[in-house]
Amino acid sequence: MIKNRIREVPSNIEKLAEMTEYMNGIPNELERIRLDMNKCFDVYKILEGFNFRFSKDDLDKKWHVYGGIKDTLGLIKLRQK
Repeated sequence: MIKNRIREVPSNIEKLAEMTEYMNGIPNELERIRLDMNKCFDVYKILEGFNFRFSKDDLDKKWHVYGGIKDTLGLIKLRQK
């Protein structure tokens, strides 16, 4: 949802101001998300300790989430330019 909102093209100066304000608040939101991500990664570690076999789809989702914060911050920098 965050990436989709960042990709929106503002239609006027007010929308641009809203977008700028929204993007400035994203790093704080991502920190809250990072805490939840770390809890999920801890569960993965526990399951890996029991030699649980994850499906390719599960592993793809894990790595997609892992790189999500960096991707989002990169998108913000791109949109700010």
